[in-house]
Amino acid sequence: MNLPRVTYSNTGEDFSGVHAHLDAIIPEVEARLLENIRPSFIGGEDRPEGQIVTARSPIDYSLILGDFPQADHGMIDDAVEAAQAAYPSWRAMGWPRRVGILRAAADVLEERKWDLSVACLIEVGKSRLEAVGEVEEAIDLLRHYCNEMERTDGFREDRPGRPLPRSAAWFSGPTGCSRSSRRSTSRSRCRWA
Repeated sequence: MNLPRVTYSNTGEDFSGVHAHLDAIIPEVEARLLENIRPSFIGGEDRPEGQIVTARSPIDYSLILGDFPQADHGMIDDAVEAAQAAYPSWRAMGWPRRVGILRAAADVLEERKWDLSVACLIEVGKSRLEAVGEVEEAIDLLRHYCNEMERTDGFREDRPGRPLPRSAAWFSGPTGCSRSSRRSTSRSRCRWA
């Protein structure tokens, strides 16, 4: 399909083909994606437990986006623990393999670009061109940062000026958070690496 890309720099483009394509696919995408149960995904498994909240589209309240089970404190703890358990293997695989995974993710996003665009349109209430442009921008950003990792050999290049400390807190993220602090919106009880 040869349709123009939607970016912030080509607003004068003829997007009638994009609109025609969206007109053709929106009913099918809505039928396939809307009104499903959307469980939490924790540690590689769907977790459908929890009180169900039905989400509706802000552009048409009669459209049900889906039913979303709400995670309780235990599920949140499980999610944090699963993420912490996965981190060592993610880090150990090295940046070239992580870049490969992110490039594959960008390819999947591109394959599903129209589904994601319709989802942005219906779920968030974006205009058609904003929705398509947002998905294209996400794909571009993933590929850009993969290119940057490769260009800089994992950011090992010498840079002029003062070097960064070996471990910068804003790169490391929180560690040593107590269970009670993860339930809070405040990060004040977390120790930063």
